[in-house]
Amino acid sequence: MKTIEALREGLDRLPVLDTHEHLVPERQRLEGGFDVLSLLLEIYIGGDLLSSGMSRNDLNLVVGRGGRPVPLEEKWKRLAPYWPQVSQTGYGRMIRLALKRFFGLDRLDRPGLMKAQAIFESYNRAGIYRKILEEAGIRKVITQRTEPLEPGESELFELVIRPVGLGSLDRPGIENLEKRLGRSLPTLDAFLEGQRAFLKSARATGCLGLKTAAWCVEEAELETAFSDLVENGSVGRPRLGPARAAYQKLAAGNGLRPAEQWTLNSSLMHHLADCARELDLVMVIHTGAVWNAWIDFRVYNPLHIVPLLRLHPETKFDVYHAGIPWCREMAMIAKVFPNAWVNLTWAHIISPAMTISFLDELLDMVPPGKILGFGGDYVHSVENVIGHLEIARENLAAVLARRIEKGLMDRSEAVAAARGWLWDNPARLYGIADPQPKTTARRTKEKT
Repeated sequence: MKTIEALREGLDRLPVLDTHEHLVPERQRLEGGFDVLSLLLEIYIGGDLLSSGMSRNDLNLVVGRGGRPVPLEEKWKRLAPYWPQVSQTGYGRMIRLALKRFFGLDRLDRPGLMKAQAIFESYNRAGIYRKILEEAGIRKVITQRTEPLEPGESELFELVIRPVGLGSLDRPGIENLEKRLGRSLPTLDAFLEGQRAFLKSARATGCLGLKTAAWCVEEAELETAFSDLVENGSVGRPRLGPARAAYQKLAAGNGLRPAEQWTLNSSLMHHLADCARELDLVMVIHTGAVWNAWIDFRVYNPLHIVPLLRLHPETKFDVYHAGIPWCREMAMIAKVFPNAWVNLTWAHIISPAMTISFLDELLDMVPPGKILGFGGDYVHSVENVIGHLEIARENLAAVLARRIEKGLMDRSEAVAAARGWLWDNPARLYGIADPQPKTTARRTKEKT
């Protein structure tokens, strides 16, 4: 048996801690009116379809955002000219794996789509999350929401919360947090204290982390802002005076110039890093790739978080998405900063080949205990999560097999590294206990 095949068998038996999803409560999926196509084409493949020439109106119709129920036959007519253009991308391959795993289809066409819909209707019932995820070996899922977990969810889910009002803060964001707290937030200091109260409440209900992103400004003055900062010799925290003035403009209903927005965002980021340390939360940061067409991905360069890492050495940072396309910058960040972990969530389907190359280089640079190996990154489609996990296991096995064949590690070392990536490392970072410590995952081929 070839090295990679033997490793795949070993990896298929390892437990998985899915480090990042946006999975909503299961009832929302069941009540959401999804058909099989709108579920499988959720989120990321839409960007590829737009890039291939599909119109935004047709995409919205196909994925169910057209404002009216649309028969599957009509959806397929809109999708069919573009599916061959996207079926070979990482997202397309993941969907094809899900089609095979859950519906027994080798290709997507009109007859197959009708068959898949009938199968989907037969199994899309209460308990579907647990059934699909646990059969694939996923024992715990860290999901990102703005609300606490619902009763009964904590057996399978852990929570990372997205702070209210984060990002390019605006007046609606301030009002959102005011509504949640039941009090006005007329000043920046009041808003920061409100954020702390919101996070403290979330931590008390079991939340393990807070989610943000590597943005600095919304406009294209990113490089200018950083150049000014370095030239002025203050790479650290921005002074609160300008940030307070910027907040007052927002509170009065006025817009901000890019430099003002950057100053305010930076103050919020440092405040959140302080809160994460105080409350023992992991600070999760989106870096790199974007989820749809026409988004300026430069804003999410992982290099933007270096000042944050330097100034908050006691805060734990889970840095998402391998920084794609800035993978080598991400590797250096993980190497240099003991408080930064590199997370491969979403990376496996953004580009399987890039992820394999990155992980191989990463092992030359970074202790393997700082690598988190998988996150599906979906909202409703647990089917896509499993297609994603299949690619992730292939990628991990490919990297480890290559290193075994080069004599850089033996099989036992490779399996130990894989177990770390898929379970031990994220469990240690987030303080999650294995709910099934004496059992192993099993790979299933039968349809759900």
